[in-house]
Amino acid sequence: MDGAVVTPVPPQPFTPQTATLGVGAQLYRVFSAAKGRTATTFNPGAGAPTRFAFFGTPVVPIMYAAAAEDAAVAARSEADEATAEALASAQAAAAGPRD
Repeated sequence: MDGAVVTPVPPQPFTPQTATLGVGAQLYRVFSAAKGRTATTFNPGAGAPTRFAFFGTPVVPIMYAAAAEDAAVAARSEADEATAEALASAQAAAAGPRD
C-alpha cells in the first residue's frame, strides 16, 4: 500500500478503556493558540476526519491532555510528526513522479 497506515476496524462489541479522574486532578496540555481558544477550550471536532474530528456525526469536541507534563509534550510531538509526515506525503503526491 505504498507506506499508507491502515487502522483496523475495531472489534465488535467495542469496549473502550476508560478512566475517571478525581475532582481537582491536574492535567497538562500543549496546544497552538487559535483565535478564540484558550488552554481550556475543546477543539470543536468538526470537519474532515482528522485526529481532532474522528467521530463524524454527532460531532464530539476533543481535547488532548495528560497526567504528566512530559506525556503532554510527547503526545504533541508525535501528533506534529504525524502531521508533518502526512503533509510531506501529500506534497510529494501532488508534485507527481520525479525523473
